[in-house]
Amino acid sequence: MARRDDCEAEVVGGRRTVQDRQAWDNLAGPGAEFGAELRRRRVEAGVSLGRMANVVHYSKGYLSKVENGRLPPTATLARLTDGFLNAGGALVALAIRGNE
Repeated sequence: MARRDDCEAEVVGGRRTVQDRQAWDNLAGPGAEFGAELRRRRVEAGVSLGRMANVVHYSKGYLSKVENGRLPPTATLARLTDGFLNAGGALVALAIRGNE
């Protein structure tokens, strides 16, 4: 597994951003695919992280960690976000696949 030190990174707006996508994928934990899809659907729907947090009753910080692949989704979170974003079971399926 790659280490953070193996990634090319630069500071953008006070935050480190990973430039090497493959190295980032190696760093991401289980549920990274779920997190990426959750973010894609949320942004596509025009929903802020704060609004989604209020609706599904999870903190913005926790949701951010899930979206960034640092924490795996729970089954409950997958169901709630799937319903809120009208994902038709796609997020639930990704959460199940990511936890196998």
